[in-house]
Amino acid sequence: MDQYQDDNQHHIDQYEEGYAQESAINKYVGSRQAKKKAEEDARLLQNRIMLLKLEEKKVSRALCFKYKNLLITLLSRYNDTY
Repeated sequence: MDQYQDDNQHHIDQYEEGYAQESAINKYVGSRQAKKKAEEDARLLQNRIMLLKLEEKKVSRALCFKYKNLLITLLSRYNDTY
């Protein structure tokens, strides 16, 4: 009976050791995947910020152009009136 219990305990210990190693590997792989996802998210955010800045410049130019045209129109109306 003693030999049976020793063998049984040995198998349990091997299983637990294997499970612990597998768990550590899964955590490592999971952390690598999380790091890759975070890097990809950061890259996507940088691209989005760049696109928003470009759009802001376009809008700013358009507003400047419209404001300039408005001033020209108002000045011409003022000159026509006086």
